[in-house]
Amino acid sequence: MAFLTKNRVAALLALIVSLMAVVSGGQVLLGWSTPAYHVIPLLVIYNVVLGLVGVADAWGLWGVRAWAEKLASFILGLHFLVLILLLVMRLLDVEVAIHSIGAMTFRVLIWSIINLLLRKKGVPAGT
Repeated sequence: MAFLTKNRVAALLALIVSLMAVVSGGQVLLGWSTPAYHVIPLLVIYNVVLGLVGVADAWGLWGVRAWAEKLASFILGLHFLVLILLLVMRLLDVEVAIHSIGAMTFRVLIWSIINLLLRKKGVPAGT
């Protein structure tokens, strides 16, 4: 069995993107970093919390836990909904930093890749 299975590649992607959210959001929440754009405090809290959930999911994906695939789908769905909300807010002239939209788009893209990796089933031997 290969060391880097699809689940483990998905787990590594989940870990990286989740740690990025925890570190960058944590620095803002702790006052160690002040971005040069408008910050929505609730969005920062969301990003840190979902980042921590993503780290837990990465652990589950690495260990091929049954719940981990469902959690990955849930995380993708939440990120997608938040992205739509941010876009609607921007259309309604609510101050939303383009950086926030870009970061959420990046998360949706990475979690989409993670979910595709988890859905892609190999062809059984001998067929």
